[in-house]
Amino acid sequence: GVPNPQTSWEKDGVPLSETERIILQQSGSILTIRMFTIGDDGVYTCVATNTEGRDREPILATTILPPRIVQERVEVRPQEQVGVAGTPTDVLENRTAVIL
Repeated sequence: GVPNPQTSWEKDGVPLSETERIILQQSGSILTIRMFTIGDDGVYTCVATNTEGRDREPILATTILPPRIVQERVEVRPQEQVGVAGTPTDVLENRTAVIL
């Protein structure tokens, strides 16, 4: 925008501050979250403000984990449905989320 906006970020309506895991780059226009965990899931909102006004763009960030087998053996009869269930771990190692 003109004039250049100041950019900030919110998570679920609460302003974000930089930490070791939360990094703001390029004057706040890029948000990087290192070691993204399930606890980081939520709605992230980029807020751009200048003398002409304010604009907000929400982004839903969700952790997606692969399915996990909870039983080693399952007997399946013909035409019977089988479900897979499990609880994902709370921390994903070596994962980084970059929101542009």
